[in-house]
Amino acid sequence: MPDLRTYSVAGKVYASPNGADTLLDTNSLSVNSTDQVGGDSSGRVVQGLMLVNADTDQDIGEIIEGGGFNHKNNGTSNLDIRAEPSADAESVVFDYQGEANYHTENVPVYAIGGNSNCDYWPWIANLGTNTLTAIAYAEDRGAASAG
Repeated sequence: MPDLRTYSVAGKVYASPNGADTLLDTNSLSVNSTDQVGGDSSGRVVQGLMLVNADTDQDIGEIIEGGGFNHKNNGTSNLDIRAEPSADAESVVFDYQGEANYHTENVPVYAIGGNSNCDYWPWIANLGTNTLTAIAYAEDRGAASAG
């Protein structure tokens, strides 16, 4: 069985800057990641996941274990998550909240909320704990061997 790691990101929205005043909302995201799926030795992997501001199309930062974000600091709740697969990937399949094939991207840039080139479309995660898995494939539509 491959080594499966879970990365969690939590965000809080406050009424005032710098976490002052009333807590308005919280949001967290857990991301499951593995270097190999199903014993495939192709070397095809999702090397990282990037949190993106879908309003400005700018990277906010890499999703890392134990990291967090504050919607107020981001200036928006319209976010997207981009998978960073190895160069030989032809598609990335995102599974979300236990739903297999929640979203498939066949053309770089591979983002769960979709995009047109580098114009990211908003994707809003469910409130509370979320689980997201991104898997790179050798062919479009998640066909052939996974990496």
